[in-house]
Amino acid sequence: MLWRRARILAAAALDAACMPARDGLVIVDDEAADAYALPGLPGRVVVSTGMLHTLDETEHGILLAHERAHLTAHHYAFVALAQLGASANPLLRPLATAVTYTIER
Repeated sequence: MLWRRARILAAAALDAACMPARDGLVIVDDEAADAYALPGLPGRVVVSTGMLHTLDETEHGILLAHERAHLTAHHYAFVALAQLGASANPLLRPLATAVTYTIER
């Protein structure tokens, strides 16, 4: 699990570094409403055009602040550590689920 997670984070960092972005924001032409933070150095916030059409200007700012907070606080690391603990000890699975839920809130 550790090696798989490390490979995934390394691939995400490489993807983020290769994405042309303005202010760390990547807009993807997709009608599905989607937005996520892609960890890396530098990290990127990826937002679909469908999401942008769904939200008004105020909500755009809130969405960007939310996704940038994930990058700034390194939430992906907390989730990875919780999942690593849960894979080592199955009794920690509820904790890993709670960490993922709490970070998104």
